[in-house]
Amino acid sequence: NDFEVAADNTLYFGGIRSSFIATGLGGRIFSTTDGDTWELKTILTASNRTQIAVSGTDPDKMYAAAQGLTGTTPVRIFVTDDGWDTFTTTNLPNDADLGIPASDYTRGQSFYDLMLAVDPTNDDIVYVGGIDMHRSTNGGNSWTQISKWSNNPNLNTLSVPFVHADIHEMEFRPGFPNESLTGTDGGTYYANSLS
Repeated sequence: NDFEVAADNTLYFGGIRSSFIATGLGGRIFSTTDGDTWELKTILTASNRTQIAVSGTDPDKMYAAAQGLTGTTPVRIFVTDDGWDTFTTTNLPNDADLGIPASDYTRGQSFYDLMLAVDPTNDDIVYVGGIDMHRSTNGGNSWTQISKWSNNPNLNTLSVPFVHADIHEMEFRPGFPNESLTGTDGGTYYANSLS
C-alpha cells in the first residue's frame, strides 16, 4: 500500500488486493483530511497494486501507477487535475532493453517493483521505475530512459548510469529537486543531476 500527503495536507492511500483472497483494495484510491474518516476517491478499473504521487504545489494534481490484472494491460499510469473526479492514462515508457516489452516497463513485476514520483516543484516532471528508471518532462506524454540495469543488447549503447534492477523508491533531496536517492534491490543510489 502507498500513502502520500498532498499540498493541502490531505492524506491519500493507494490500495492493493489481498494475496489471500484475491479481493480487496486493488486500484482504489482513498483520501482523508482527519486521519479517521476515509473517502473513496476513485477505482482504477482492472487494477491491483496502486502507487500514487502528488503535486508539491497543486492539491488536485496527482499521478498513479497501477498493476494491471490482465496481460493486455500489465501496468498503466494515470493522471488527474481535479482530485480523481476525472482522470486519463498517460503513455508508457518503452525500455531500451530488448527483453522488456513496450507495454510493460516493469517486465511483469509491477506487483514488486513499481515506483512513481513527481518533481516537488514541477508537476510535469514525472519519474517511474520498474526494471529501469524513466523521466517525463511533459506529464507522461513522452519518456526518456535515465538508468539501465545491465549492458544487455541495446542497453550497451545507452549512455545512462547503471542502477540495479527492481526500482522501489525515489526521494528528492529537500530543496534540490534535481537530486535524489533511489532504493533498489541492489541498494541505494544517489543522483546529483536527474536531468
